[in-house]
Amino acid sequence: MKSDRFVQLMHFVEVARQRGFTQAAGVLGVSASSMSRSVSRLEERLGVRLVQRTSRAVSLTEAGQAYFTRCETLLAQLDAADAMADSASQDIAGRIRLSVPTGLTDARVMPALTTFMASHPRIEVELFAGNRYVDLIDEGYDLAIRVGDLPDSEQVARRIGENRRVLVATPRYVDTHGSPVKPADLADHAGLQLGNAPPAPAWILKQGSHEVRVQPRSSLLCNHAAAIRLAALAHLGVAVLPSMLVDEDIRQRALVRLLPRWTLPPQPIHALFPSNRHMPAKVRLLVDHLASVLKHDER
Repeated sequence: MKSDRFVQLMHFVEVARQRGFTQAAGVLGVSASSMSRSVSRLEERLGVRLVQRTSRAVSLTEAGQAYFTRCETLLAQLDAADAMADSASQDIAGRIRLSVPTGLTDARVMPALTTFMASHPRIEVELFAGNRYVDLIDEGYDLAIRVGDLPDSEQVARRIGENRRVLVATPRYVDTHGSPVKPADLADHAGLQLGNAPPAPAWILKQGSHEVRVQPRSSLLCNHAAAIRLAALAHLGVAVLPSMLVDEDIRQRALVRLLPRWTLPPQPIHALFPSNRHMPAKVRLLVDHLASVLKHDER
């Protein structure tokens, strides 16, 4: 039946977004076993394996990634059509309360908000920029943006982008202290590290299937990425920072990338909503706008 086909497609897309059956089931309000059966039936119907299942996570096969890209586009177009119909039936106005990490506010969310608010002048935004995890329901927030893996939660989440990170230092720091040629060399460098409390988190670098965990000599621990950037620009050490925050510094040679053949695992960016609320059209429009901006950054 066509309805079964649509449900299977919707379930597969959410599993791909959330990287797991349990997480996807929580978003859609169904059981994990139902999600698994639905995706299995989709694979049987298509005659191709779409996902690789492990005890800890789900990853997409090459065919699954290609199918996901097309299906996500189709669902996004359907959501846009729903939003257009919703917008036509009600005046898009009112207040949106949202919480965003400070670094993401500076780098991407505030520029995106300016264009969104210009297009929707009757919408008011109340923005809390900070790294504290607010309680959306108790504190009356409509939306929160979070970077990194999510703890177990009853909140509804939508993956809207990735936070790509790079290892950087100033040319002057490199001239003085040398440039690391392998990840282990970072242990001898001053680390400018992003974190909330000691001990500072280790840096994980990958080259193909090879993964190395490194603990630099921590000289600064701070929970604000913009402050870490300023410390790096002051030649105080080596930092891992979001590429969206330092792309311009790299272009101007104020900072240089270190170990460019190694990558740091990207962090997912999610939009979180209270689970017991219907998402208003104004909030859905804002989330769609933020997702389009963040996905453009990934190209």
